[in-house]
Amino acid sequence: MDYWHKITYKLPIQFIALLLLISCSQKNGEVSTKENDKLKVQSVEVVQPIERSFTATLLITGTAMPNQQIMLHSMESGYVKSITKDIGDQVNKGEVVATLDNPELSRTKEKLAAQLEAKKAIYDRLKLTSAATPDLTPMQVLDEAKAGFVAASASLKAIEDRLGFLKVAAPFNGYITKRLVDHGALVQSGLSNSNATPIAQLQQLNPIRLTIPLPESDVASIKEGMDASITFPELSGKPYNAKISRIAKALDIASKT
Repeated sequence: MDYWHKITYKLPIQFIALLLLISCSQKNGEVSTKENDKLKVQSVEVVQPIERSFTATLLITGTAMPNQQIMLHSMESGYVKSITKDIGDQVNKGEVVATLDNPELSRTKEKLAAQLEAKKAIYDRLKLTSAATPDLTPMQVLDEAKAGFVAASASLKAIEDRLGFLKVAAPFNGYITKRLVDHGALVQSGLSNSNATPIAQLQQLNPIRLTIPLPESDVASIKEGMDASITFPELSGKPYNAKISRIAKALDIASKT
């Protein structure tokens, strides 16, 4: 009797403890489930988009260069007869910088001028004869005389053009920044000789061309016509207003821009 009594006395306690454990587990599960549900819920703020304009500043260091820069060459060979401009002088478009002389061309001009005069006299005489007595002057002879006169005229014009090339003029307004020959120096034609010595260097400094390497991240933000403020540290930091005139759309391997 004592054995069975003990068993029947202990069973209810174990059963109750098991029920309590299951009940607590269910409550904890319900609490954690609610907390997880709360964490899963996300709040989203809805706003109306508003169009706004803003200004961004991009600071880049560039290189200032002349707008135009060339080495002045003579288009005809000769020796330097005179130089009218020197380093630092301002020149206008078409103004003569140096004058060359070529005696051979001068003698050739005189020779061709005499030939032209003779050809013209023959052609004029045959033309008058043909008009007065057409049967005595064949048309072939008149045409040959006319062709000789036209050819002589063209040859003389070509020599005159070559003599005109002996005057070296500025193709645009600018300043003489280098003088590379002196009086009496022999100069070769820049048209026929790739190693010909230039007369002078000419630069156009108004306006100044500013070349700026543009990073890839800023390419989409830069457009032609946009305003730019240029500052030269050597000129007391005074800003100069400018506009973006051109975009090369090129990849620069040296600056990786």
